[in-house]
Amino acid sequence: MSDLDKLEENIAIVLCKLEKIFPPAFFDVMVHLAIHLPREIKLGGPVQYRWMYPIERLLGILKRLVTNKARPEGSIAEGYISKECTTFCSMYLDGIETVFNREERNDDGGDRAPGLAAFTQNVRPFWSNLKST
Repeated sequence: MSDLDKLEENIAIVLCKLEKIFPPAFFDVMVHLAIHLPREIKLGGPVQYRWMYPIERLLGILKRLVTNKARPEGSIAEGYISKECTTFCSMYLDGIETVFNREERNDDGGDRAPGLAAFTQNVRPFWSNLKST
């Protein structure tokens, strides 16, 4: 923490000294970001708790689904909805695997409660694994 305090105090001075060397075009938003980084590290902690890579990767996948360049938001929303629908169908529809002669994808060997499959879950109590070990 003491190193971060020193960095926070000295980064403005370092950037002022760099202004004497480099032209004004060098100083963009990314160079200015260095002023805020020590405070963000103190407030946010380790980077993995605020890392944006999974979200950026999902947005990249959705951007590739754009078919109408004039209205990309609609294409992205349509792609997201179709992805959610196929995920829902693959998780909750029963009997499809029997057509292809294979076992269910999400079968964990537990007991299924009676009712509509979308609102019931396969249940395997946690302690049943502990008793067998």
